[in-house]
Amino acid sequence: MSEPATAVTPAPEDEGFVPLRIKDVVRETAEAVSLILDIPERHAGQFSYLSGQFLTLSVHIDGRDHRRCYSMSSTPGL
Repeated sequence: MSEPATAVTPAPEDEGFVPLRIKDVVRETAEAVSLILDIPERHAGQFSYLSGQFLTLSVHIDGRDHRRCYSMSSTPGL
């Protein structure tokens, strides 16, 4: 098990990333969770998607950038 992060900051918006908050975490299985993101109204258009698309999340933790791609698993438009 890894140590908890001590300093987390979002990637800069000038790289195309938008700071988001996690609204809810749904435990799907012992090893998988679904993150429900709180999308600001002014960015809603940027986050419409079709089935099969993915999202790249970026965080800056303890001086290092971390980026991971995740599949969109909900029905588009929800």
